[in-house]
Amino acid sequence: VRFLLALVVPSWIVFEAAVTKLPHYVLPLYPGLAVLAALALERGAIANVGKRLGDLRGIWPILGTLIVAVMGFGFFWFGGGWAYGLAALPVLALALTALWQSAFTFRRGAEAAFLTAVVGAVLLYAGVYQFLLPQMRAVWISERLAGIAREAGCPAAGVATVPYQEPSLAFLIGTDLQFTDPVQAADLLKQGGCMAFVGANMVPLFEQRAKEIGLRYRLATSVPGFTYNGGRNVVISVFRPEGSGQ
Repeated sequence: VRFLLALVVPSWIVFEAAVTKLPHYVLPLYPGLAVLAALALERGAIANVGKRLGDLRGIWPILGTLIVAVMGFGFFWFGGGWAYGLAALPVLALALTALWQSAFTFRRGAEAAFLTAVVGAVLLYAGVYQFLLPQMRAVWISERLAGIAREAGCPAAGVATVPYQEPSLAFLIGTDLQFTDPVQAADLLKQGGCMAFVGANMVPLFEQRAKEIGLRYRLATSVPGFTYNGGRNVVISVFRPEGSGQ
């Protein structure tokens, strides 16, 4: 048990401390967590849970309710649609029912309550990750920018981005993506580059450099969004050389 805790806890802390993270980063920890859970069941640790842990049983449904409330607010605030929101309601309702049921039945059997909570958690994750999160378009900036680049047929080496430099954008477009500054972004388009993603605060510098080097360009589109790492609204302009495809 101590070995498994030494494997899981420090690694988890490191990943939580990282500013940028992706869901698959913690996958190597899942076997350790699974073995810990199996040991707890096999040794009766859950059935023999102490009073102090039993008093915390109300946290499960409360956290679940808070997650649903926050995600529901974020869903409509960040561009979700009514259809997906309504589709998620039955799943989320079942999840909360299971979580609250687990809290009320804890005294009659810790293991049964725990398994009921697991069912509720699975339903909660399904509702959040399958229905709500994918539709929050405002937070999926990298996916939207990558889609624009793919539709235009731009190779990664021909795309510059400033100051939006999320690693996920490089994963989606390609590792040759140019993380640069507004001056070099304009230079790239002048030298035959395909596209430049320029944040609103960098547009004046980009335009100034474009004027200096005689770059003829056009605004293809703008991508508004919300950066969950920085916690702020952004607008990213997509510039292309004049005469390039739509």
